[in-house]
Amino acid sequence: MIGTDKGFEAEKTLTRAETAAILVRAKGVTEDQVKSAAGATQFLDVPESHWATGYINLASSMQLIKGTGDGNFLPDKDVTYEELLAMLTRILGA
Repeated sequence: MIGTDKGFEAEKTLTRAETAAILVRAKGVTEDQVKSAAGATQFLDVPESHWATGYINLASSMQLIKGTGDGNFLPDKDVTYEELLAMLTRILGA
């Protein structure tokens, strides 16, 4: 299991980038596939150096996540309840 060096942080909020990583891992994507997908993204505010580019690219290509409609993704913004519900609905195919 991949987590933080601080263990399970139940009270910590999730960012949009962290949520993309969780969703991609839940779909069974390997870390090698994530590394292969890393780099430039379609989002203006996600630099190639961001740790989650591979996850964001894969989650976006799987249509599990969407940007904000203005070309941005806001990777370090806390995911809202509504955003998380939409993402979970997409991953479950409902």
